[in-house]
Amino acid sequence: MWEGKIILELMGLWVAYSDNQSDRSIKSFAKWLNNKVNPQEGLDATDMHAKKMELGEVFGRLVNFIELWAKLAFKDLPIRHFEDYGILTGAKYMHNPSKNELANIILDQKSTVFEIIKRLRRDGLLEEEVEKEDKRMRRVKLTNYGNEVLEKAQQQAAKVADLLIGDLSDAEVIWILEKFKELDKFHTAKYEKGGFEEIDDLLE
Repeated sequence: MWEGKIILELMGLWVAYSDNQSDRSIKSFAKWLNNKVNPQEGLDATDMHAKKMELGEVFGRLVNFIELWAKLAFKDLPIRHFEDYGILTGAKYMHNPSKNELANIILDQKSTVFEIIKRLRRDGLLEEEVEKEDKRMRRVKLTNYGNEVLEKAQQQAAKVADLLIGDLSDAEVIWILEKFKELDKFHTAKYEKGGFEEIDDLLE
């Protein structure tokens, strides 16, 4: 039975191919069929560059969607952005990190992270402790109120994650997660190596 279905599918593909192609040889049809099944194999360097640019644009839109959905999710909480959420999470699970350590995790300018920490302290979510061995260093910890807010924020963040996944299947989620982990590992190594001032420095 399944052989018949395959034959019918091939016949349909042949009709779609032959209606738009002057070369109706089996060799040409096989090449067209391969490109249809594995489209990336039929892309030249210019086409592949365009795909990479498109991927970058999609990444950018997804980041914007994350910010948009996060504002909705956190609107009833005393935090504003995912940076706030990341700092609260880091303060809890990094076990009282320094402000510099939090800045490295958030991947933002230290001055920006320090301002966020100052605001979260002012709102009663964080407090600072002077490092016993180095009086110049201050460590950040959650207040009891901060712990309560983080617990509610985690519930809201889970809703954002579910929304971002959309209609992807479990298998697709697992595959994308592995690819994102590979990208995260690649960029983390670049970031930790340091010594970059221009984008070209990262492309060497």
